[in-house]
Amino acid sequence: MGYQNQIMIAPCLKRVLYLLVLIISQVKGQGTDPQVNVTFITDAIAKGAVCLDGSPGAYYFAQGFEDGVDNWIVYLPGGAWCNSKDDCLRRSKSGGADGLGSSKNAPPKTLFPIQSPNKSINPDFYNWNKVYIRYCDGASFMADVEAVDPETQLYLRGRRIFISVLEELMATKGMANAANALLVGDSAGGLATILNCDRFSSLLPMARRVKCISDSGFFIQAKDLPEDNARRYFASIAAFHELAEFLPESCTQRMDPGLCLFPENVVDDIQTPLFLLNSDFDRYQDRE
Repeated sequence: MGYQNQIMIAPCLKRVLYLLVLIISQVKGQGTDPQVNVTFITDAIAKGAVCLDGSPGAYYFAQGFEDGVDNWIVYLPGGAWCNSKDDCLRRSKSGGADGLGSSKNAPPKTLFPIQSPNKSINPDFYNWNKVYIRYCDGASFMADVEAVDPETQLYLRGRRIFISVLEELMATKGMANAANALLVGDSAGGLATILNCDRFSSLLPMARRVKCISDSGFFIQAKDLPEDNARRYFASIAAFHELAEFLPESCTQRMDPGLCLFPENVVDDIQTPLFLLNSDFDRYQDRE
């Protein structure tokens, strides 16, 4: 099959270039659109859909309008990972605007330009329903560990956050009637987009079109890069967050779970159309 999912969209060069410019312009565009208030998952504590520190999982939602009322774009932000008690504990103490382990003191947020309501800069998606899921679990929305560490009180529940947000949107905001839906993410969120792409599609069986876009989330192994470091790092993430049962079986049946965090080992089996956007000059990929 090869990387068929990527190739399917590549011929639309004009559209791809537009999307590239839109995503790269995110820093310049932030602050020009209205801010969106945070929404906490209903009964998040009871559901266990919580951040590393046990605070409720949260998201930002902007209602679609005009002919976009039945279309949805869900964004998964980046923010790296944590791979040990100490690492995740430090992360759990980060709240506020950029908190990667807590939803405490989460302020209103300006959404990414691909979710901008400004038609002049976002003509394709400006009037879609827009969702930005707060990343606070440290494992690309993949972990679901029932036990809570008695020493650190860390919760590893990102998968529950992802699913609970979508279930809430389907039950209360009309997402169950989605005609078109996009799952988009960058960096660690881009990896989350790849790993959750088919799951996202399965939750929207009535939608006409469901697709995924991963920006800078295709982390690689290569002979001229520090692949042993990357392999060990992903192995430690998979082990600490107990990801083996939640990663694609088509991969874990063939290799160690940590290797299944490398998209090259899973993309061939993804059934939902997937577009990969990665820069040749991504500094994270070739760092020492």
